Amino acid sequence: MKVFRSLIILFLVVGLTLGAALPVSANTSSSADQPQVSVQFDKGKPENEGKGPWTEGKVKVIRGEVESSVGDNLTVDSTSIVVGSETTYKVPGLDKEATSLSDIKVGMQIVALCYEKDGELYARQITVIASRLSYGHHVGEVVTYNAGDNITIKDKWNNIVTFKIGENFKILPKGTAVNTGDQVTVITRAHPLTGDRIAFGVVVHHQKPKVELQSISGNITAMTSANMTVDGTVLSYNTTTIFVLRGIAGAPVGGGYGFPLTGQQATVFYREEGGAKFAKLVLVGINMPEALKEIGTHEQEGEDGD
Repeated sequence: MKVFRSLIILFLVVGLTLGAALPVSANTSSSADQPQVSVQFDKGKPENEGKGPWTEGKVKVIRGEVESSVGDNLTVDSTSIVVGSETTYKVPGLDKEATSLSDIKVGMQIVALCYEKDGELYARQITVIASRLSYGHHVGEVVTYNAGDNITIKDKWNNIVTFKIGENFKILPKGTAVNTGDQVTVITRAHPLTGDRIAFGVVVHHQKPKVELQSISGNITAMTSANMTVDGTVLSYNTTTIFVLRGIAGAPVGGGYGFPLTGQQATVFYREEGGAKFAKLVLVGINMPEALKEIGTHEQEGEDGD
């Protein structure tokens, strides 16, 4: 009897243990908790289902140099690409928006966004990679200038260089004209597609004309606070004029140093300004021609004495 009772208790314990374990085992084996993985192609926005740019498949990027352009086909680094009415173009540097395959030239570097269909690549978008802008300054003498077309200069190495004039071409200083023989600096920039140097500005160097000093020697016959007369020639002067009187340098005012300068021998170095003669240097008490003769005489006497 005791053995039978012990067996019943043992069976109850085992049953309760199994009952507690079964729900846990069922939960851990449930497929609802397993992660779900799926791969889908990008077909555009949901509202444009079936009309997105890549409905035919995943985008494929082709980058390289255009080797040929025949009909509706481009060859880019040995890869053939079909273009059509759906293809759009981006070409930096053009004066107009690129709208056709004719704007894509052999030798250009491009990036083509394509999709594959029936074993061929179809271009959705073609973008031209612009060359790096390169600025330059070229100094020389104008040989020819054709407004709106080109400018040709001779540089310091005597090379003849022609630049095509670009858009928004400017001439500096403002209001200046470009003439043959002018010394100029041509400001250039490489064309973003072809790499050719395009002139977009020119600076004209207007050199001040050289003013040669002239001289006159004679007697100062009249003198005011602004003018002097040397043997009938009227010359103006001001505080910038240099006066030298027997080794005394300065700028006399009006009558000079407290004694009249009239009647004195003088050599005046002057320049023409607006039809008038302006004195730059006045040697008072010195007649330059006579002084030079005296210097020559002394030199001659020295030579004879040797």
